[in-house]
Amino acid sequence: MNKPMRPADIAVAVLIAVIWGLTFVAMKVGLNVLPPLLFSGLRFLLASLPLVFLVGRPDVGWRWILAIGLTLGACMVAFQFLGIHTGLPAGLTSLVLQSQVAFTAVFALAFFRDVPTPRRLGGLVVCFAGLVLIGRQYAADNAMLLGFVLVLIAGAAWAAGNILIKRSGSSRQLQLIVWMSLVPPLPLFLLSWMFEGEQRIGQALGAMGMTEAVALIYLVMATLVGFGLWARLIARHGPAAVAPFSLLVPIFGFGSSALMLGESVSVATAMASVVIVLGLYFMVVPRPERLVGAPVPKLSQAH
Repeated sequence: MNKPMRPADIAVAVLIAVIWGLTFVAMKVGLNVLPPLLFSGLRFLLASLPLVFLVGRPDVGWRWILAIGLTLGACMVAFQFLGIHTGLPAGLTSLVLQSQVAFTAVFALAFFRDVPTPRRLGGLVVCFAGLVLIGRQYAADNAMLLGFVLVLIAGAAWAAGNILIKRSGSSRQLQLIVWMSLVPPLPLFLLSWMFEGEQRIGQALGAMGMTEAVALIYLVMATLVGFGLWARLIARHGPAAVAPFSLLVPIFGFGSSALMLGESVSVATAMASVVIVLGLYFMVVPRPERLVGAPVPKLSQAH
């Protein structure tokens, strides 16, 4: 049975959203020089080495490591990077990626019979209403349909990774994230060699400067810290309870993209973000128990 989320766990979930919101700026900066598949592979290579020799094995078999590495690692990150590379703005990417919440709810219902309560379902509707309001602000922009579809696939892969983490039953989340990071580099580097080409790879590595290196290092730390804490929360509370916190990511994604990349955030977008927070409140904060009709505790008499 999943444990109710304590205030400390909620604070950790919000911190993860801040960390991940800033990653979209780092992605955009790195993709100015590095091609997306190569960039994705480097992220996981540095996340796994040399930590894989220091943290010890996770308490799950290779089938779980491979499955989580391919979904939460290779597919989610690669399709996300490809979506940004095709022209989807960093802030909008942080929004579209939150489709994982809907996918997670569907997968949780299918695999765990985790039926959402009316309160949580209503909160989810409110959250997605806020996301739709944000998305409408960019309806007239030239965001490529391909980029949207690629990031939508990334959202589905993220949701699948959430379910796999829960089903694996791992209690050593940092070790799991480090070891699953061993999986993506080989297929990503192979795909980079096939589709991005040796010449482009060589030119990108030669042109890589301090700015791109800092962006890459931040993404590595976000992988280890963010997904390590995320996996821990999912193992403790279940994917349906934790996934909604990712709805906060677009707020920090839009904000950081506006401050650091000059992407504009309208008043309507800010108001829609408030709607998301309101919906999230209804999803994670339980309804107070009614006091009417509750038994009155007896007071001990003084002697």
